Amino acid sequence: MTTFYVDTSVAGRAMLRFSPRAVSWFEEAAESDELVSSRLLKTELTRSTSPPLCDLASRTS
Repeated sequence: MTTFYVDTSVAGRAMLRFSPRAVSWFEEAAESDELVSSRLLKTELTRSTSPPLCDLASRTS
């Protein structure tokens, strides 16, 4: 068994399916290896995948 550190860029690309290569690696590694990350991963993914709090395009004057 191998241990891999998962950073935000790989996790985000895999979870949002932006990269077939990242999805494939993540799924294979999750089945046979140990994945670890920082405590900030959830916060970073939430911030990077959430819509902006203030959508300027929908504002009216």
